[in-house]
Amino acid sequence: IAGLWEIVIKHQLGRLRLGMEVGAFLDEHVVRRTIGVVPIEVGQLVAYGGLPLLHKDPFDRILVAQAKGLDLPVVTSDPAFTRYGVKTIW
Repeated sequence: IAGLWEIVIKHQLGRLRLGMEVGAFLDEHVVRRTIGVVPIEVGQLVAYGGLPLLHKDPFDRILVAQAKGLDLPVVTSDPAFTRYGVKTIW
């Protein structure tokens, strides 16, 4: 949810061009492909609060907390994620 929320915000601000309406983008790239969406859970927010501020972006820090808690990699080219000990794919 956090990553999708960030996509919507960046699109609204004109910082991310999707080539289509945001609803159509989410439908095509998430819903139709049956990509699992991870909800933000209370325990993940607790873990988020315990993370060092190695990265200022709150969306990225919640992704780190979720990835650590669920033992999942994060799809990103941002090198800051590795400083948290999270496996990345890109």
